[in-house]
Amino acid sequence: MNLKKITLSQKVLLALFVILFPLSISFIHSYIETREQIKQHTLDDMTVIAEAYEGQVYQFLEMVKRRAQDFSTDDQIVIGLNRALSGNIGAERSLAAHLNKNKRPLDRAIANISVVSMDGRVLASTDASLTGKDVSSARFFTSAAGKGMAAIEESVSSIAPEIIAAAPVFGHDGEKIGVIVIAQQLSDLSKVLTGELNRELGAISWSKGKRKTMEAYIVNRDKLMITESRFIKDAILRQRVDNEAVRACLGSSKEISGFYKDYRGVEVAGASMCLPSLGWTLLLEVDSSEILAPLREITKDAFIAALIAAGLIGLAFIAFYRNIILRLAALSSASLKIASGEYDFEVSVKEGDEIGALSKSFNRMSSEIKARTMLLKESEKKYRSLIDNIPDITWTSDVAGRIVYVSGNVREMLGYSPEEVCSDYSIWEKIIHPEDRARVMAAFEALFETGKRFDEQYRMMRKDGSWAWVYDRATSTYVKDGRRLTDGVLTDITERKMSDLLRSITLYLKDTDNFDSAVSLVIEKVCELTGWSYGEVWIPRPDGSCMEHSRIWRGSAPEHERFAEASKSTCILPGSGVSGRAWLEKKPVWVSDITVNGDQFVRAGAAEEAGIRSAIGVPVIENGHALAVLVFLMSARIEQDSRMMNFVEAITAQLGSSLQRKFAEVARIEIQQRYEGLLNSITVGVYRDTLSMDSRLLEVNRALVTMLDGDTDQEILSRSSADFFVDRARRAEIAAKLSKEGFIKGEEAELVTLKGRKIWVSVSAVKKTGSECSECVDGIIEDISERRRLEEQLRHAQKLEAVGQLAGGIAHDFNNILTAMIGYGHLLLMKKGEDEIVRNYADHMLTLSEKAAHLTQSLLAFSRKQVMNPQPLELTGLIKRVEKILVRLIGEDVELRVSLTEKNINVKADPMQMEQVFMNLATNARDAMPGGGALVISAEVVDVGAEFIMAHGYGETGDYALITVSDTGSGMDAETQKRIFDPFFTTKEVGKGTGLGLAVVYGIIKQHNGYINVYSEPEMGSIFKIYLPIIEASEQAPEKEPQEGFQGGNETILLAEDEREVREVNRSILEEFGYRVIEAVDGADAVKQFVENRDEIDIMLIDLIMPKKNGREAYEEIIRVKPDIKAIFLSGYAADMMRSRGLIGAATEFICKPVAPGELLKKVREALDR
Repeated sequence: MNLKKITLSQKVLLALFVILFPLSISFIHSYIETREQIKQHTLDDMTVIAEAYEGQVYQFLEMVKRRAQDFSTDDQIVIGLNRALSGNIGAERSLAAHLNKNKRPLDRAIANISVVSMDGRVLASTDASLTGKDVSSARFFTSAAGKGMAAIEESVSSIAPEIIAAAPVFGHDGEKIGVIVIAQQLSDLSKVLTGELNRELGAISWSKGKRKTMEAYIVNRDKLMITESRFIKDAILRQRVDNEAVRACLGSSKEISGFYKDYRGVEVAGASMCLPSLGWTLLLEVDSSEILAPLREITKDAFIAALIAAGLIGLAFIAFYRNIILRLAALSSASLKIASGEYDFEVSVKEGDEIGALSKSFNRMSSEIKARTMLLKESEKKYRSLIDNIPDITWTSDVAGRIVYVSGNVREMLGYSPEEVCSDYSIWEKIIHPEDRARVMAAFEALFETGKRFDEQYRMMRKDGSWAWVYDRATSTYVKDGRRLTDGVLTDITERKMSDLLRSITLYLKDTDNFDSAVSLVIEKVCELTGWSYGEVWIPRPDGSCMEHSRIWRGSAPEHERFAEASKSTCILPGSGVSGRAWLEKKPVWVSDITVNGDQFVRAGAAEEAGIRSAIGVPVIENGHALAVLVFLMSARIEQDSRMMNFVEAITAQLGSSLQRKFAEVARIEIQQRYEGLLNSITVGVYRDTLSMDSRLLEVNRALVTMLDGDTDQEILSRSSADFFVDRARRAEIAAKLSKEGFIKGEEAELVTLKGRKIWVSVSAVKKTGSECSECVDGIIEDISERRRLEEQLRHAQKLEAVGQLAGGIAHDFNNILTAMIGYGHLLLMKKGEDEIVRNYADHMLTLSEKAAHLTQSLLAFSRKQVMNPQPLELTGLIKRVEKILVRLIGEDVELRVSLTEKNINVKADPMQMEQVFMNLATNARDAMPGGGALVISAEVVDVGAEFIMAHGYGETGDYALITVSDTGSGMDAETQKRIFDPFFTTKEVGKGTGLGLAVVYGIIKQHNGYINVYSEPEMGSIFKIYLPIIEASEQAPEKEPQEGFQGGNETILLAEDEREVREVNRSILEEFGYRVIEAVDGADAVKQFVENRDEIDIMLIDLIMPKKNGREAYEEIIRVKPDIKAIFLSGYAADMMRSRGLIGAATEFICKPVAPGELLKKVREALDR
């Protein structure tokens, strides 16, 4: 404490305090020590008294126990118990009468006496309701009966508390025969504790020396009183006592003494004694108010003495105050008035003592100061006028940072008056932004310590809570009136900072297309510049239902954490709160206190908890739509600041404008990427080219690169489009048409890829003119190679179909003729076979007929209408068998080489047709090598994969048998290869070829689900490759049955045939071998003949194609007459054709014409024998 700064009256009072304080301390110490001694002595006395009470209680309990022991030795009780145990019915009543008459009257406090057998059953009792009761589980019984010694315990079942004493009863032989039980009321125990028992026993001074509020009582293990209370009526087993003394006894058998609250809630001094055998606590208590009553008298006397002393001291102080202090106070008041500018004031001089002389000197000094002050005021007026007219703040501060002077324009800049700044020494440091404070104060201290120039930019809080950026500087220090001072100038640079930030954000936005990073930067920089402590971004949902929280920026304030968490789970509806209103109205919204109206600001509760008040919401507008809303919040309550509003609005406007440009650019790039993605995803080629022949392609899509077997776009773009045309004249023709008409559509041309592969394409294009090129062509190219291949196959199939229809049409009639010729030839051999000339002519006739039949089969095979007999066939074995035939067929000047794999190659094929394939290919090769050469046949197993299918346009993946037939003949050109399998196409001289050889081969291979290709060049020979599907080796070909001689019979046959020659020859053959034949000339005649001869006919031979009724229709009518009739159908058409027309089924007996007599007879015999 600085004694120089306190007043004289304060010093007098301090002197009194110094005198009185030790006296007071001494009194208080004495008082406390006396109180503690009284408490301790009282507790010691109460402990002694409690111990005495404890002894009396134990004596009482011992008395009850001994009474039970005494009763247990009563001879009449022992005799009566023995009788009752021996079954004497009247013994129990006699025993109960004895107890009521001779034992219970001994003490009126005895509640009841019972005699219990060793099994725990009450035999007799003074309370008849107890007789017969089982007490075997009671502790008093188990202790007395089991241990053979007296026991005592508290009864827990009675309404009034009792003590149960039990002692074993021994028979005359020394054996335990029962237990005597005495229930003793505790009323005498209450008398012991209250002293009434002593009075009843004759004591004169039974309560002498006891305090008025002293009380002794016992609490059982259930914390209930079992003796009378001095203060509460009927407290026994009703009043609960739960204090620290009871808990100590019950918990750890610890006896305590001290001050505590009793069961009434009154503070008492108490001592406890524990009776652990019964779970009792003996408590002796006295109200603390009675104990401490002497202290109150001492305090009263001391207070009176203190009042007398204070009065005397007060009178002395008043006298001193009036004569000394008031005069000095008047002199001090005069000095203050002079200091405040009242220089005309004089101090009155009433006495001539030292104070009077001082007053005269003071008056002289006052007049001199007045003259000097007038001169200073004039000078100061000029100085202040200069300072107040500049926009900056001038200030003066001491080394501790206390502002001793500040110019008046601090009010306009920061909102404080000069008096507020100068009166609060710490205000200047307080309003510096927390993040800048340490740096600014360190620089200010360096000015005084090292002389380093103070030159800092930092943020200061205005009085309204907003932040201003300032530029503060001071150059030197000086000493005035013993204080080190410095003068400085403070400039508001907020506008400049805002302009700099707006410019930097504008530059940043030019270089970014990331909306998230842009808005994050804006809210961070705006908060840092303006002092807003919290910034966030709200983004509308795509459906426009509400806005979701997107980004936040918060300062170091920890209270904003929960507000931020609450914001993340909020969805703002249009028009709701600051952000919702800004979104809906598309203009800035400023709210000075968002906690005032919770209905409008949905987060008002969280904002109030976080200490947030002011908020501004500014929409980011792009093309008339609010892309987002930026919200800035602050803890201070700030009225709307137009400068701040304009600044934030300018920032968001720049953000929206920049994003609009960026979005347009992104949209353009997206459209371009989508266009390029679309071009690269379609399967047709897209290109841009020029009309000149030597120009490079300008653009191509991925499909065109793939189509032309390129790996990269550059491989294609480095070439001219003309380089890909097989026929450049065709390219020039297309270009001319495009130049003339402006567009082309579906122009077909053949191109060659980078890998030399030739493809056919369809080109559609349109001519364009523009800035990119004078004459550009945009077009699409579609690979139609597969389509042309399919068209070629279709044309080939159509040719085959046409010839097939022709072949199928003539086969029926031709086969009928052949059937008659072959039949008659065989009959001739049968009748005149011994004549050599006849046999020779007949053999020639049959040979020619067989050739004619083979020609018909070739036509059918070529048109794929021949009946095929596929069976498992080992291909290498077939080639070996046919090798001998081929050697004779090709002649001596052609060398035949066969190259076969060692493994078996199993296919499913018709052996006869496959032999026909080899003979036709060998004949074709022989004719291509008139001067001789080599014919090579090989067979192997190959895997047909995706590459084969892609290259040829047909096929299925899997293992195939590859048969290669090559020659060294004249070969053929591409045009010939295209027509090589066409029917009747031949390059041989007239009369040397029918044009059916390779067409038949093609038809047979297709019937076998195989493929055939030809590879040839002029003068380089030809290679034919045949692919047949592989089958499992486990499949076996059926063994041929041995040929037997012709078998006949004597059955009757109905022969239905419209061709007379066929009917007659078949009749002759059948009759030749013993059969009886009934003829029918058409279907209707067949039905008629069968009805007339149904009991005689055993089997029918029916031609399927007949007038009036076909064979099937006739058969349907006949089976209605005789369902089990056997039938064999004949036709000059193939079986599959008949089946396709529904004339025969899969299991129908069928013979295809021409048929030899042996085959006919065999079929008839087999049908009859089944």
